[in-house]
Amino acid sequence: MHTILIVDDNQDFLEVMQDLLSLEGYDVLLAPSMQEALVLLDSRNIDVLLTDLRLPENDMTGPTLLSVVREKSLTTVCILVSGWYDVSAHKGFDAYLPKPLCAPVMFKTIRECLASKTHAPEQS
Repeated sequence: MHTILIVDDNQDFLEVMQDLLSLEGYDVLLAPSMQEALVLLDSRNIDVLLTDLRLPENDMTGPTLLSVVREKSLTTVCILVSGWYDVSAHKGFDAYLPKPLCAPVMFKTIRECLASKTHAPEQS
């Protein structure tokens, strides 16, 4: 079972995402802040990170969190989920999903990203 970490400051969004992704068979972890996300990233093996672009903390954004994840793991799928479209912010992410989300598109994107990471050659 793949583990997905969702980072977003909107509690309603987190709960809906947890319900949707759990029904698809994923183990879902929720982090309403970057600090909580960092704790989970240090303590759990995360297969997929779904993160918002902007959160209330002034010191971290989705791209900042991406940098932390990439230092820890090249195989974690990182997907930016945001209502803000900022081309420069998408750099380095495996995919971008606009809010409001379309569940079938999200499921397909996650599956495709996981498949591409699974079949990617080892990097040294």
